[in-house]
Amino acid sequence: MFIFVYMKDKNFLYITTSTILFLLLLAIHAYYFYNSYLLKQKDIVNTVHSQLSDLEEQVPYFEDSTNKEDEILILFSKFQRKEISYDTITEYFRDKNSKTSPRISAYIDSLFQKQGYQVALKKELINLIALPSGDTLLKKPLAMYQTDTPINEARTVTEGKWITSSSNSEFDLIDYDNHSRKEKPNFHFQITRITTYDIANLNTVVLLELIPLILSSILILISVSLLYYLTYKNLVKHRLESIILHDIVDNIAHEFKTPLATLKIASKTLSKGGSLEILPLIDRQINRLENILKPIHEDYEPSTYQEPFQQQEIIDLCNDFAFSNPEVRFETKMVIQKIPILQHIEIQTILSNLISNSVKYGGKIIEIHVNSQVRGLEITITDNGIGMEPVEIKHILKKFYRIQKNNIQNTKGLGLGLFLVNKIVLKYHGTITFKSKINSGTVVKINIPYED
Repeated sequence: MFIFVYMKDKNFLYITTSTILFLLLLAIHAYYFYNSYLLKQKDIVNTVHSQLSDLEEQVPYFEDSTNKEDEILILFSKFQRKEISYDTITEYFRDKNSKTSPRISAYIDSLFQKQGYQVALKKELINLIALPSGDTLLKKPLAMYQTDTPINEARTVTEGKWITSSSNSEFDLIDYDNHSRKEKPNFHFQITRITTYDIANLNTVVLLELIPLILSSILILISVSLLYYLTYKNLVKHRLESIILHDIVDNIAHEFKTPLATLKIASKTLSKGGSLEILPLIDRQINRLENILKPIHEDYEPSTYQEPFQQQEIIDLCNDFAFSNPEVRFETKMVIQKIPILQHIEIQTILSNLISNSVKYGGKIIEIHVNSQVRGLEITITDNGIGMEPVEIKHILKKFYRIQKNNIQNTKGLGLGLFLVNKIVLKYHGTITFKSKINSGTVVKINIPYED
């Protein structure tokens, strides 16, 4: 028993350790994949950023000849002096944006077409403050140009803040809106502009470039999972084999007790010059021992045909108990009209375990009733033994359970008898019930339905 528990705990330890290691491997793969994803994402973002950082200096047509900075500043100077409305300013920027943006979109798309990046770019005038009054002239940022691809997550390419001013100058040769040089407006502004970008398909591009890493990780995890499953399956198989072997040994040891006890008494009786009736008794016990040993033979094949047991077998079994327990009075009553499909060894196991329990726990009068009922065979064993408390009844069918009260544990046994009986009853979809009272005895009733 100790070895079995040790093996069970050891298998549990192996399974738990393997599971933890597999989860750790999964976590490591997830961690490195996540870091690879972030590094690849950062690499792509840096590549795009470096190509966009000096874009305006390399491509002069980003702002055409009419979209000069002074023109914008003069426009805001007029707005400051309330010569034009704010709607005029917004309309001006909307018109310039519609003219410039298609050209910007085409260029950006061609610039990153080879890499497959969908890059969005946007330049905005986000703040303009009149100096020295400090008045803010912008109600909201105004787009100077932007690509057709929208920006979802804005990343900064360039951002600048500077102060610019202009005054009437005899050296200034530019004609601003047909004004004379003396009428040229004065302005003094603090300007803030920002250029932002985004890679619309960044996640898709990163995942596509990481496909080899993803596939190799999945392959490794599948291989480890398969090995884990095969190992676990093998452990379960060996554990089940150990359980089956352990059960066979326990069952055989338990089933041997009654025939061996009967044979010992028969042997003593023969040595004292017993009658010839003892010889059939010895033969029956030898047959029972042979039937018990049959399932563990290598060449054993269970028969597909189950011959119903005979009434005489029950009578013989009760007579054998009466012979080996002369101090106990056995009262047998049988009315069997229809027999359910039960193997010889099974009916013997049921009766021998129930009767031996009655004898073991103090029964001096044991009644054995086997009757055919409407729906099945009813077996009732009644004794006047020491009985048991109702709280024990819900546990007595458990494997290896022994009643631990009233010094009952002093009786010998493995705690397998009722477990084996219940196993046979459940096999045939039957029922087993107990009624017991301390110092008054126990009644065990079993119903086994007919095959139909």
